[in-house]
Amino acid sequence: MAKSNKDCLSYRDTLDTSVRLRYDNKLKLIDGNDPYELKNWSDNVDILPGITYMDIVNYLLFTPSAYTADDLKSYKGLDAYNQFVCGWVRERTAIGFEEQVLVTAKVLHSQRLREKPLRPWVISHKDGVVKGTHCTCMAGLGEACTHIAALLFSIEATVRIRNSATVTERPAYWMLPAAIKNVPYSQLTDINFTSAKGLKRKLDDNIDQIYDTPQASTSAVCSKLLPPSPHELDTLFKELHSTGTKPVLLATIEPYSNWYIPKPITSSFPQMLTDLKDDSCMNMEYTKLLELCVNIKVQTSPEQAKEVEIATRTQSQSKLVSIQGRKDNGIKCQVGMQHQCFESS
Repeated sequence: MAKSNKDCLSYRDTLDTSVRLRYDNKLKLIDGNDPYELKNWSDNVDILPGITYMDIVNYLLFTPSAYTADDLKSYKGLDAYNQFVCGWVRERTAIGFEEQVLVTAKVLHSQRLREKPLRPWVISHKDGVVKGTHCTCMAGLGEACTHIAALLFSIEATVRIRNSATVTERPAYWMLPAAIKNVPYSQLTDINFTSAKGLKRKLDDNIDQIYDTPQASTSAVCSKLLPPSPHELDTLFKELHSTGTKPVLLATIEPYSNWYIPKPITSSFPQMLTDLKDDSCMNMEYTKLLELCVNIKVQTSPEQAKEVEIATRTQSQSKLVSIQGRKDNGIKCQVGMQHQCFESS
């Protein structure tokens, strides 16, 4: 069956006139070649341009838009590393020209993961300065979509590994996120819930360790650090306590944990209503439960009532609300109800 006219059109021919003009201007950087028509792609990482994080920032934020002449200011693009670290960038290839390098890849959609992947491409000078970009998504016409940014982050991480030297003097490309074609359904036990920021931080730390690793024997590199001595730990805890703040670490270490006891517990507050809870009453008959409640007496002295009144004058701003709130929906409910009782009596 013969192909329709639409199927015979190239990607460039499907663009609007104004967009096509801008598209052609970018292609002049690579001798007028259309990336979607080229065949001689290579996955050799040595071809990749030396793009750094600052090159990505400069392009996404400060490159003048071809349509408005204003800076792109694509702050959202700086968060596109989450697509890269999650493996949404795959089949990255490149072609080298005289001064420029053309890099392309397949990137999954941001919301529709099972649709055909998008095809962003980047034209960069060999030293890393980004000259032009494009993507087959709608936002790609603006040249600053998250798919383009994800490709840039993929290039940046690969170049860092390429330019580093490991103990074996071989680039550790195994550190890069494994590419995925789709996101299958999985059991909770098989899902990695680490945030994108955490994955990016771990990747950066692993790559940085390559730079910091001395060219020594394997035994020296793999040596383990000794655990701190009790004296060293005690010195650390004392120095943390002397800062005047409340590091959460000390909340579980005596005697420093005494400083973390919430004020409502240490002050002369009346008995909290939650203290009356008795699990044995869960299956008690209604009449017996009423009899038990009648015999419960909550005694509150004038001094305790005054403490509650002072503590609840500014409930919405009081830190006591958040401190005691962990116990049962907040002191705003517990102490506030008691305060109303005091006022009515």
